[in-house]
Amino acid sequence: MLHHLPLSWARAPVAEPRLHYVSLALSRLTWIPTAEIPFDIAFEQIFRDYLLPLPRGFVLQFCNEDLSRFVIDNGGKALQIGLEALLPLQQQPWDRPSLWALARRGRRGGTVQELLPSPENQRKLKELMASTPYAHRPQLALAFRTRFDNTVRCFAFVSPGGQWQAAVTLSQVSAGYLHTELLLRHRRAPAGAVEALITGAAETLLAQGLHTWSLGGVPFARSNQPAELVGQPLKTMAVNSAGRLFKFAYNYEGLFKFKDKFRPQWRPLFLCAAPNFPWRVLADLAFKMNYLQLVTYSAWNALTPG
Repeated sequence: MLHHLPLSWARAPVAEPRLHYVSLALSRLTWIPTAEIPFDIAFEQIFRDYLLPLPRGFVLQFCNEDLSRFVIDNGGKALQIGLEALLPLQQQPWDRPSLWALARRGRRGGTVQELLPSPENQRKLKELMASTPYAHRPQLALAFRTRFDNTVRCFAFVSPGGQWQAAVTLSQVSAGYLHTELLLRHRRAPAGAVEALITGAAETLLAQGLHTWSLGGVPFARSNQPAELVGQPLKTMAVNSAGRLFKFAYNYEGLFKFKDKFRPQWRPLFLCAAPNFPWRVLADLAFKMNYLQLVTYSAWNALTPG
């Protein structure tokens, strides 16, 4: 049975599955970017009861190889769109002197705290989102969870005065497996604040018996070792080419390098669709995610400096 879920689908204390549907205008497919799924329901049941009945088909983002193979075996298609950074917590893959030195430097300026979704903490998370270095730019939308509610956990790096310098929110993908939704840094956060946050939160999660922390996906990133699952090669090439062409708007290489310093295990991530995978779905998703708006904004600012 498949108890893993697409990233940003969360195991949550709900009685029935709650899927969030987004209609795509060009491909006519239905995109399900997020969902809340009871802990005891496997993906196969969701697929049978909620995805197959969709009249024109569906799109799922950030699926691992097992989920993607299941979709393919049941009449769908998949293409690799990036990589996922996995931290096996028991192995402490982030254990490197330079990283710990930076984290220790950061810890001199605050403490790592796990916080509950109270109105006050929800307000502080929104304030932090508005204070990041890139808050003025169009933000990617729908593809991950941005709310602080009972479907996520939140760790913050808090200064002695109570100001949030950095924060991370995590959703549960399966038993013992958490996925990063938001990773935020205040534009005036001290050096090492994010490293202190991640290492401190990892220590807490390990002590609580969790085994895997996903630092999240890096769209467009490719491994030197190709994925065993190969599908839709032309569309895969098109996605990767678009990532390289528009790197000035979305610096996926910088995101990869940041996550790679924690020495994660890199695993392929796929975009799945059924029953067909038309080219139009890529344009649909780029528009719905605000990726096209981000490219337009970045190109305009590059052409009109100052």
